[in-house]
Amino acid sequence: MDYLRQVEFLANRLVATAYDEGWEVLEPSADAGPVALALREIAMVLQHFHFDGDGCLDDESRLRDVAGVLVLRPEAMPPTADYTYEQVCAGLYLKPQPGGWAIWNTWTRSRKRCALVLNDPHTTEGLLLAWEHGRAIWPAEPLKGQVARVVSGWVGPMVWHPHHAERIILGPAGSGA
Repeated sequence: MDYLRQVEFLANRLVATAYDEGWEVLEPSADAGPVALALREIAMVLQHFHFDGDGCLDDESRLRDVAGVLVLRPEAMPPTADYTYEQVCAGLYLKPQPGGWAIWNTWTRSRKRCALVLNDPHTTEGLLLAWEHGRAIWPAEPLKGQVARVVSGWVGPMVWHPHHAERIILGPAGSGA
């Protein structure tokens, strides 16, 4: 679902940018090329009838800038770790649950590091799969009911978002800085 939201977000931005640049998006000229015609098709699709739960972005949806994520599960703890799933949960003041937890390392509005602990790791697993396949998508802002706790600072080790891994870990042009 987050992938589809990302695609819709980008398509809306593409159409808005085309309008801003003076393109005749909905009524291209008779000699319009394939890009203009494809843009018209995108704009037409984005104008379809919306309903609650259709998976499309609403006016209040925002994408969340995450530095990285991790999934905590009883069966997914590193075999060489000096801690157990239960100990990690206790350290985060969480009740261990069989389905596990997801953690999104992100920032507050004032750009301080924080971690959002989510009660359902499925979206995070989807993010990880997308990142593994080279798609640097951003997740939609989680619903309040999905956030179990907000922790000051970051929890790790995490899988870095591809954008931030390149910027923070590799530095400019892969310099290692």
